[in-house]
Order: sequence, then C-alpha cells, then structure tokens
Amino acid sequence: MRTALRLLAVASAAMLLAGCSVVSGPEPTRTDSLTDVGPDPNGTTVEGPPNVEEMGNAAAWCALAPPDLIDATLGLQLRAPLATFTSAEVTCDYLPVNDGDPGIVVRFLLGYDRDTFADYRDEVENVSEPSSDLAGVGDEAFYRRSEFGELVSYVVTARKGSVVLLVDAPSSLDEVTSLVSQVLAQLA
Repeated sequence: MRTALRLLAVASAAMLLAGCSVVSGPEPTRTDSLTDVGPDPNGTTVEGPPNVEEMGNAAAWCALAPPDLIDATLGLQLRAPLATFTSAEVTCDYLPVNDGDPGIVVRFLLGYDRDTFADYRDEVENVSEPSSDLAGVGDEAFYRRSEFGELVSYVVTARKGSVVLLVDAPSSLDEVTSLVSQVLAQLA
C-alpha cells in the first residue's frame, strides 16, 4: 500500500510538472503477466510493465518521452502528451505547439515476448507499406515508411523485454530510431 501511494504521488507530481493529461480507456482487464511496478524513486528508469490501472502510471510512461527530448531528437515542438490507457497499452498523443505543424504518437504495448511481437508485426503488416527489420534497437525492431501527400513519416516499433515501444513521427528514420533508442534506454 505504501508503495502504491508513493507511486501515485510521484506520478501525480510528474503529471503536474509535465502538464500531462490522463484519460482512462475502457474498463481494463488485468492479466497475470502485468506487475505492479512503477517509476524508480530517483525518476530515471521505469521497470515494466507497471500497473496502468492506476492513472498516474500512464503519465509516468509518457514522461519517458518528454516534449523537450522529442524536440531535441526530431526537431518538433510539441505540447505535453495526452495519455490514454488500458491494462495492455499506454498511448501518448503529442499535439503541436503551432497549428498546422505535425504531431506524433508514442505507444507502449505491455506484456509481449518474441512470439507475440512477431504476431503483432504480422497483424499490422501492410502490403502497400511493408515493414523492414531494424537491427541494433532493443531486443528486436522493425520500421515502416508511410507517405500521405508530401508528408513522409516513419513508424519504428521495438521490443525490449516485455515492453513494445512504437513511435510514429514525420521525421527521418535515423531521427525516429534515435528517439526510440533513447526511450528504450530508460527501461530497466
């Protein structure tokens, strides 16, 4: 109970400081593969997957990719993320500071292993925008290039342990890969 209260206090403070908003999704269902672990007391790493049924944990996940890190890596000025979650996923939507500029999406999928990651890749595969392996990122990774008019974006999806990180951003593959690597480095 003490740990849960501490986690809630840390996450609430992080939300206030970062300006994160948290919106819960449909009633989550709990699986045995999820554990009740949250931010490290010094705030530098997050062991996962956390108990995202507590609202503060969604903001803690989004805090792994703060707008200033995104700006430094991708050159995009974004507002604090809007976090939505279920027991299996945390989605962080970043809207642009300036109207008309692009935003990005960062998603954390929880409770994955090599087989479920392969199943996920098969599920999201698109013949018009096929994915390619991406070596040296997490335990395994792939990317997909998307075009919409003149806007080109990359979706990089990487697994580290039981956490899958997906970043969809209108930046170069190297920039998006760098952001994914920096966020994954914060996971214990």
